[in-house]
Amino acid sequence: MRYNGLNNMFFPLCQINDNHSVTSPSHTKKTKSDNYSKHHKNTLIDNKALSLFKKDDHEKVIGLIQKMKRFYDSLPSGKITKETDRKIHKHFIDIALYANNKCDDRITRRVYLSKEKEVSIKVVYFINNVTVHNNTIEIPQTVNGGYDFSHLSLKGIVIKDEDLSNSNFAGCRLQNAIFQDCNMYKTNFYCAIMEKILFDNCILDDSNFAQIKMADGTLNACSAMHVQFYNAAMNRANIKNTFLDYSNFYMAYMAEVNLYKVIAPYVNLFKADLSFSKLDLINFDHADLSRVNLNKAILQNINLIDSKLFLRG
Repeated sequence: MRYNGLNNMFFPLCQINDNHSVTSPSHTKKTKSDNYSKHHKNTLIDNKALSLFKKDDHEKVIGLIQKMKRFYDSLPSGKITKETDRKIHKHFIDIALYANNKCDDRITRRVYLSKEKEVSIKVVYFINNVTVHNNTIEIPQTVNGGYDFSHLSLKGIVIKDEDLSNSNFAGCRLQNAIFQDCNMYKTNFYCAIMEKILFDNCILDDSNFAQIKMADGTLNACSAMHVQFYNAAMNRANIKNTFLDYSNFYMAYMAEVNLYKVIAPYVNLFKADLSFSKLDLINFDHADLSRVNLNKAILQNINLIDSKLFLRG
């Protein structure tokens, strides 16, 4: 079963036909090492080809796109490394910036999660609906049986009804990503960058969100008990109908957040910043709110039984 999400990294999303070619049948017997060497060889060609984009010559730009298409269509669907993917990603950022300014060509990107025989991520780039890059990255398993997505760019990915417990998303960039009905018990998001991410009806218990950078993220109907959010930046987060029992928000930056119908007994908010936030129907039974910043926050229907309240002056 395949789950996919669309994301336009740089420009308005083009309508794309999903029936694109990934590999040429004549190349399917090549080995992984052949694929690696050929890919790295073409990385140098890419550097040379990119110089053509600096010249205001539309025909050369179109020729380069066609050349890149021919090369990537000839690649087998073998796996390459995350590091190589990041280098190619950088090239396409440069291409996209030039194309937008000079030739009005538009680059778009699809991200897929595949779980056929093994877990993998497939990234496909298009310029004006022309496939210019196919890249499949094998996702290894972690020691505890999850999957290692660390340091990947997973913009626009949609994952539904999957068991991702014990997985590693540390250092990931997650923009417009959706996790729905997923088991993400003991998942590591340490230092991940999240923008407009949605966790909907997910199990996040005992996970690590320490030092994440989340903007405009949403946790809806989730179980996020015993979760580490310390030193997290979660401005404008929307947390509703969620369990946060015993979770740790020590020194978390949560300005302008919206907390609604949240069960959070024994939660630690010591030195957290909740300024300009709105809190409604919250259970802070036995919570630690010592030195929390509630400047211009709106609180209503709050249960503070046996909580520590030494507010910042």
